[in-house]
Amino acid sequence: MTRIARLFRDEDIDCSSAHVIESVRLANALAAMRTRPIPDLSDIADAARSVFCHESDAPMQLIGRKLLVGDVIGEVPDETPQVPLQQDLARLQKSLRLKPEALEKQIELDLRNENDLARSQLLYRLRLLGINWGTQQSSGARSKGTFKEPWRLRWDPHFAIRLIQAARYGNTVKDAASGIVRSQLIESPNDLAALARLLDVLLLADLPEALDALLRQIDTVAAIAADVAVVMDALPPLARAARYGTVRQTNTELLGDTIAGILPRIIAGLPPAVGNLNDDAAAMFSTRIIAVNESVALLTSTAEASDASPEQTADPSARMLDFKNDWMETLDHLLHLPNTHGQIQGKSARLLFDAGKLGAAEINIALSLALSRAAEPAHAAAWLQGFLEHSGLILIHDPKLLSTIDNWVGAIQQDTFDAILPLLRRTFSTFAAPERRQIGQQLAKGKSMVADGNQDNETPIDEARARRVIPILKLILGIKS
Repeated sequence: MTRIARLFRDEDIDCSSAHVIESVRLANALAAMRTRPIPDLSDIADAARSVFCHESDAPMQLIGRKLLVGDVIGEVPDETPQVPLQQDLARLQKSLRLKPEALEKQIELDLRNENDLARSQLLYRLRLLGINWGTQQSSGARSKGTFKEPWRLRWDPHFAIRLIQAARYGNTVKDAASGIVRSQLIESPNDLAALARLLDVLLLADLPEALDALLRQIDTVAAIAADVAVVMDALPPLARAARYGTVRQTNTELLGDTIAGILPRIIAGLPPAVGNLNDDAAAMFSTRIIAVNESVALLTSTAEASDASPEQTADPSARMLDFKNDWMETLDHLLHLPNTHGQIQGKSARLLFDAGKLGAAEINIALSLALSRAAEPAHAAAWLQGFLEHSGLILIHDPKLLSTIDNWVGAIQQDTFDAILPLLRRTFSTFAAPERRQIGQQLAKGKSMVADGNQDNETPIDEARARRVIPILKLILGIKS
């Protein structure tokens, strides 16, 4: 009870000597009522809850965490026999000054620092072994660079058992991580999505031998993959590795051939794969198209800023310059491809517009055709979803587009409108609140949505002809004057 009182005082919780005296008396009384010679842990806990905690659970959780469980990890004497993998990890923890602690600790690693880079590689290698000692945290809005890595560290005593289980793969952390990767390649040799996910961690762990084997496996599986969706899912991690590998001092030359072999298969296989899709499949392919487009832009951004030709450099981004035009042509083909879901056509139009391949006039024509009377309302609504979702700025800066959409919505029949309303609401709900407010203000102005050139062509009112109708209107309304 004295230890509980000291704990509460350290945590700025009011606790006096009277609390200690009364809690001891209550614990003895409870033990006597329960026919026990001395109070046990349940009697002490009940007495502490009544006297110290006033029947509150929060202070009891503090007692359980600090006093009953504790935060001290036991230590194994140095002379105790250990497997070589345990000895290697202990050596690395000591040299890198990463002490295993049960309490959660936040650290931020600077990958430009050699010691911090080695720490990051160790944490990723342990994750391959199933030892999640560190969990990487989001850098936040203020940190845009890739040099900073925030981690949350917490050592679990069960990790020692997993370390012994992983000892069969190698005597060092690096060898064991490489060995478990080779084992996974044997267990799932044809799962391209799993291989691509493994690539992310493998690059961060800096295991060049295992990386070579993995890239060869990805190249082989991608060459025979019949599902273009699986190949599309494999491209983003490869693109991120090729673009940001130099930050971690990772050799990315081997990625160039793999990427150069995957993208042509996507370009050739995407148009046939998107024909006659339902809504769910179209949404999944729309997400994949965005990911591939971002990957192509990521790979070509460095080469476009450089004057070096693809033959003068081994950078994968330079070798991707020729594929960017092919990808843009594929998007243009999807935009005009018959029997293609409206969401995919609209997304292709938006990506072409954002890339500067389609101008405002061409987008107005494409939107007018998609929203014409000949098009099914559901197809038109899906086209709008693909074109507008997550960004309404284009409607704010182009009144013609806004006017076209407004006129189309106003001309929809009531029963059809009720059917497509959920899709329209879902599309416009992805806009930011300021965007929705500005669009509403423009719609409220009415004629401001019409281009100035159209206002000049309005037919003037013939006042003489209008006066000729007034006597008939008076007769109909029964006005004698």
